[in-house]
Amino acid sequence: MAERVCDKIGEDYKSWTSEKTIVIHAPTGSGKTYFVLNVLLPYIHSQGKNMVYFCNRTALQQQVEHKLLTEPSLAEFSNSIITCSYQRLAALN
Repeated sequence: MAERVCDKIGEDYKSWTSEKTIVIHAPTGSGKTYFVLNVLLPYIHSQGKNMVYFCNRTALQQQVEHKLLTEPSLAEFSNSIITCSYQRLAALN
């Protein structure tokens, strides 16, 4: 059975700092989005900080934004995250 992102990272995210960019690279279905929305985002919010979540597809960005707007457990954290597709980032350059 493949290792899930939550299992691999554990609580290491609590020692991450804003001076370092964190990239989570793992196969489809390994729980990247779950980890970001359900573990990392509540922690970031509790620290009074914000995060940028880059998506590799516009469709994924829209899916994440929809979850933030419609899932009651995520609504209180939505002001602590900005989503951006790589395509949008490239268009800014």
